[in-house]
Amino acid sequence: MAIRGEPVTGYYALEPAIQPTAVLIRGPARIINEIKSLEVTANISGASQNVDQTLMVPLPEGVTSSPDRVKVLVPVTQAQPYKVLPVVVKTTGTLPEQYQLVRAIPQPATVQVYAPVEVLNNLENITTENIRLDGITDNVLKEARLLLPEGVIDMIPGRVEVSIQVRPKQPQATDPPPTTPPTTQQPPPATEPVTQDQQN
Repeated sequence: MAIRGEPVTGYYALEPAIQPTAVLIRGPARIINEIKSLEVTANISGASQNVDQTLMVPLPEGVTSSPDRVKVLVPVTQAQPYKVLPVVVKTTGTLPEQYQLVRAIPQPATVQVYAPVEVLNNLENITTENIRLDGITDNVLKEARLLLPEGVIDMIPGRVEVSIQVRPKQPQATDPPPTTPPTTQQPPPATEPVTQDQQN
């Protein structure tokens, strides 16, 4: 199969598909024996979307084919710049009181974001839809849709799996009550002995 022409600026053609890929030909043996292949040509000049055509099979004079037409699809897509951005997991709700969130890991951790350059320059990450934490008491794997920022044309992939890891809360250690240092009782001060003479 041959391609003629070019898409409009900013677009490019992908690998074409043809159906059926083979036809049955009939005709004089001397002509058929010389035919190794038959080539149809799709014209994609100025295309800005997929080109879907039904084309006649070109044959030498005196030769026929079954079928005599084939369907051709030439995918045409827009050539867009892209940027690889990290995925940020967003959560909502709360875990049961006795559990705590250890981490939430997206798989894959990055995505390819296709958008005009001026949009990509303002993007730092891509966020997931909110993942509810209510009732989670064990490690789980959840699927989450990625939120498409304004101006973004496409993201690959559009969804991620998020590994939610939790663990029971550790009991808080209580401080022992403060201890007071032992006190020693001081003996009363010594007094001078009193004599009879002093009394008089």
